[in-house]
Amino acid sequence: MLKKIALAIIALVAAGTAGYYLSNLVHDKAIDPESLPESVQSFINTHFNEENIAFSKKDRDFLKMSYEVILTDGTKLEFRRNGEWKEIDRHHDRLPGGIIPQEVETKITELYPDSFATKVEKGSRDMEVDLANGLELKFDKRNNLIGIDR
Repeated sequence: MLKKIALAIIALVAAGTAGYYLSNLVHDKAIDPESLPESVQSFINTHFNEENIAFSKKDRDFLKMSYEVILTDGTKLEFRRNGEWKEIDRHHDRLPGGIIPQEVETKITELYPDSFATKVEKGSRDMEVDLANGLELKFDKRNNLIGIDR
């Protein structure tokens, strides 16, 4: 009987300790914009130099870490741990030039001359670009158009 009680106590302590450490691995933390990696700050200064950072945070999900930045015009930017951009969302405004590859810009202009890119998401295998006309274009790593969604 004493053995069972001791084992139950050990199991409870182990579960509590594991829960504590796991809860510390998954969290978001607001950070000062000056604490962002230099590459993130440089990207923002290059492409969004007329906007200020309204909010910035560090996201940690188990072993992955990323940064999220909201600019004063509402633009949302997400960056990987290494400072490479992952997603940029301007809502209904045009993405600044030089963010998406020229081949992609050319294809958008060729197919939809009256529209423009408002959001871009870069994955490990592809890139998705949302247009102002409501379409989503999908490109492979070589910037070839591989899909269109509404």
